[in-house]
Amino acid sequence: QLQVGDVNIVPLQVTGPPKDRLNLIIFGDGYTPQEMDKFHRDVERNQNVQWSIEPFRSYRYYFNVYMVETPSKDSGISCDPDDGNVRRDTVLGLEFATKCPADKLARGITYSTAGNTARNNLLSQYVAPALGLASNSQNIQTLALANTFTYGGIGGVQATTSGGSPQGP
Repeated sequence: QLQVGDVNIVPLQVTGPPKDRLNLIIFGDGYTPQEMDKFHRDVERNQNVQWSIEPFRSYRYYFNVYMVETPSKDSGISCDPDDGNVRRDTVLGLEFATKCPADKLARGITYSTAGNTARNNLLSQYVAPALGLASNSQNIQTLALANTFTYGGIGGVQATTSGGSPQGP
């Protein structure tokens, strides 16, 4: 079983050389070592939704997808308005707000400053070497699943979403 501090890269879909594909890197945050199966189920559910809609359905085989298992000390994410609204110790420092308690309507899930650094370190020290790419390659897209049922997330190159929410994908 993985322990806090371990990093394990799991190829989910490899359709070609990483240099020739868009590489989606899926991180989990706030999943403890005992919750790695839950993380896998959340990734599978999110991927099933992604591949069911356009343009992803048509372009599926231009993507490589990798899941990065990084167990956290605490379960959940920080300042979750529907889950105690407290600060938690997680690998990527995902949070609904920079200061708890968060507004009850907070729905943007962002990286803490330390979490941004952790994500960048994971990309440069583990992911990029495994793929044979530079960590700042333009064909790397990250998605961090937050271990929460509270709906939220943010798009972009370092997208986030709630792993457990039916609306997350």
